[in-house]
Amino acid sequence: MPAWTWILSIFQHRRGEAYAAFVALRSTLQPYGYTVTVALSPKTYADQPGLLYEGHNYALLGAAADFVFLMTYEWGYTYGPPMAVAPLPNVQTVVEYALSEIPAEKCILGCRTMAIIGRCRICREPAGHSLCPMRRQ
Repeated sequence: MPAWTWILSIFQHRRGEAYAAFVALRSTLQPYGYTVTVALSPKTYADQPGLLYEGHNYALLGAAADFVFLMTYEWGYTYGPPMAVAPLPNVQTVVEYALSEIPAEKCILGCRTMAIIGRCRICREPAGHSLCPMRRQ
């Protein structure tokens, strides 16, 4: 793992303010034509607990970065209960909160572009496969 990734990880997950200050160093990159975009976990309110949320201060990061990428997905996942990966009500809640903290022109909506294939409850093979004993009935 590159050193900068490790440093960024520490800033992001331990100290939200320190991470925002680090992102604010973008002013040193702008003369070279670089932009700074941060990916934000899908928060729905400012003091949301959890490892992925506590290090993301939407207001500070929105002010510090050129753009923010809202990760509005990952509610449903392979080893969790069956549900949509990005349920519309959840996505809407994240976007509404983000827009209350970050200017709209800086926001990029992240959408999942693939589906998760469920497993057959009988044979544990990918759902809909041709060998499932349940399909032959």
